[in-house]
Amino acid sequence: EDVIALRQHGAVDVVQVGYSLVDRSEQPLLEYCEKESLGTFIRTPLSRGAAFGKYASQTAPTFEWGDNRHGMSAETLVEQHRPGLSFRFLWDDTGRSPVQAALRFVLDQPGVTAVIPGMKTIEQLEDDAAAGCLSPLTCLELERCASV
Repeated sequence: EDVIALRQHGAVDVVQVGYSLVDRSEQPLLEYCEKESLGTFIRTPLSRGAAFGKYASQTAPTFEWGDNRHGMSAETLVEQHRPGLSFRFLWDDTGRSPVQAALRFVLDQPGVTAVIPGMKTIEQLEDDAAAGCLSPLTCLELERCASV
């Protein structure tokens, strides 16, 4: 609705959308953007690690001021990350890292133009970039994701 209203005031070429394996609430917006030939930049495609359960099975760290997770209880963080473990089939025995699998899922969605993953190290940058070189997820993998 916001994009439709914004387009009444002038041309819109690209929309920034939050979307990931564990947060697909903006799927209708992606479909609209694809239909209307609008570009999309996907923010938080890893859901701050929750897309692959980064902190679901370990002690959650304390985050610095300025990080969206600063002040969040360890229990809440673990609970937010637990659903991401349901997607292990995308990286277990596939040759993909969890990050690459989560990014590949987003890149394979109709209506997605580009992703904006966060990274803090060169290793994370390399892991993120490698996702673009991987083959798309299979139809069976995408169907399984839809059922989770």
